[in-house]
Amino acid sequence: MDLYMHPSFAWVVYMEGGRLLREFSEGFELCGEAVRGLSREAEVAVAAAHAVYKEHLVLLLDCTTARR
Repeated sequence: MDLYMHPSFAWVVYMEGGRLLREFSEGFELCGEAVRGLSREAEVAVAAAHAVYKEHLVLLLDCTTARR
């Protein structure tokens, strides 16, 4: 499993990156180019999972990201 493609911690994958990109992506413009990336909601879910699994805590910045 490609650990750069799938969110992981200590060699343990905790989210399936391919499924995230297939089911929870949206198109947007970046530097004048049309690209696809995670939706805002999926980005918040990944950030929250990363905070809990990797850091074992949630920071004020994580709460601000989720709130926005």
